[in-house]
Amino acid sequence: MESEDTQSPQGPNYNPSCDELEIDQEKLKGDAIGESLYSERFVLSTLIKLTKLEENEELSEDFEKDLCILWDMTIEKDVIRLLLSHNVLELFTQIIQSTEDVRLTEILVGIIGNMCSLPETRDNLCENPQVVGPILELISSFDPPTLVQLMRLLHACLVFENTGDETVWFQHFCNVDGFVEKFAFILTNSVNRSLLFTAYEALNAIAAKFAMIEFQPEESVQLKDVLLKPELIAGIIEALRQLIPDAQNDLEMLDLTDRRKKIMNLFLDINAILSQYDEASRRCYSAVMKDMHECLESILSPYCHAVNLLPPTANEQGVIENVTELLLVLSSPFPGKCFAQMITIWCAVEEFRAKGDRESDSEWSCRRDEVSTEDISTTILDFLARIVKHATQEAFEDCLKDSARDNLRRVHEKLIAEAVDLDTKTVCERFEALLAKEANNKSQDC
Repeated sequence: MESEDTQSPQGPNYNPSCDELEIDQEKLKGDAIGESLYSERFVLSTLIKLTKLEENEELSEDFEKDLCILWDMTIEKDVIRLLLSHNVLELFTQIIQSTEDVRLTEILVGIIGNMCSLPETRDNLCENPQVVGPILELISSFDPPTLVQLMRLLHACLVFENTGDETVWFQHFCNVDGFVEKFAFILTNSVNRSLLFTAYEALNAIAAKFAMIEFQPEESVQLKDVLLKPELIAGIIEALRQLIPDAQNDLEMLDLTDRRKKIMNLFLDINAILSQYDEASRRCYSAVMKDMHECLESILSPYCHAVNLLPPTANEQGVIENVTELLLVLSSPFPGKCFAQMITIWCAVEEFRAKGDRESDSEWSCRRDEVSTEDISTTILDFLARIVKHATQEAFEDCLKDSARDNLRRVHEKLIAEAVDLDTKTVCERFEALLAKEANNKSQDC
């Protein structure tokens, strides 16, 4: 019986010649997009199918697969340029406006989001309100996958700060009725963590981008007029509660993953921008300061454990600086628990400094990304000295009732020693009254 190989017209064990290989390679190169191995014919045929799609026609399984392949292909710059040459942004926008197929909308927005890795795409969107407008209107969608892709697209478009197009982009957002309120609704009501995370990334990019407009005084409408709204602040806080649920045990508290760090940093970065407008910010945050304090407490809690704090890196330094700055800007009411947490963190940093001085060759001293512990220590001491003026003696003592007394004495002594550099009079008086009261109680007990 003959083997299957003999069924080949070339016979068994056939090896193509070098000439034939060169011909095949030329055929492949003739259909390739730029330097990639992707087929231009496939891209064009897929676009033609899109143009022939009837209004409200559902995607077939095969065509959906083709679109997903095209979506994957847009990681290649040559593919993106080919698509731009065929005006796909206009085509996709027309389909998004006419279709009711949420899966089709999700895919098309996802493709545009990938294409935004190229400056040409971002410029095209920025310069074309007929295209970007309908995309931004998708903020009204109730489909989480579509909203995830929209947030990815916004982040990709706006993450590049100070590029000179801030005012134009700002106007695009202003043209969408109720954009901020709809964004706030998503943050407040969604339980989809992927959506909330990408929404944080998008909002951070939006806030950072539009903060640049503050340096253009001729602009009559600025970031604070559009983004600084109580419902958005409430949404940012509620989203953090969904993204970082309360730890149920010590093990969960110690599980400080890179993703959790990213979430906390996004929360702090967004609020650092929105809280910089003095009285306007204080009014906006006033109704939610208790909730804000709880969020900041949840961010500081993992760093009260040495395993997460030491050796301190730029991340830990950034968290401490952002939290202290937020609390000082939004200074009322007195953030008692955060005050106590900062004392715990300060003592841990000081112990680490002392250990490092004694054991300069220790394992902890070898981290490349380690930062100056002295800077962190000074930041915390400055915070303690400045924030305490907003506390009564009763509130001061109440927040420290569970703190180690040795820690309080160490902080007090350091504040006295640093009196030349810090305005420490008020906080030192508070510590002196507390320690004297406890000493008196002990003598009476004896």
